Amino acid sequence: GVTIIYATHIFDGLDQWATDVVYLTGGQVKVNQKLNEVDELIQLKAKNTPAPLFRMVEAWLRAEFEERQRQRKLNPSAKTSDMEGYG
Repeated sequence: GVTIIYATHIFDGLDQWATDVVYLTGGQVKVNQKLNEVDELIQLKAKNTPAPLFRMVEAWLRAEFEERQRQRKLNPSAKTSDMEGYG
């Protein structure tokens, strides 16, 4: 077997050959699963969503962005690096 760590912003065709996904945020692992076991991805595929892997990751990133915005509103004087996991 071979393990390839592929960190990218390009998702075109990636869901055709990747087997697993690891999602890190704030220094923590939020998802570490086989792609065919990720509920969000399964649901997107069931709905025939175009580019389901991209859409799933996009949703994760948008949620992170929204959390960063929320943190900044709660503590506007904090440096970005002070916001654990959101800098």
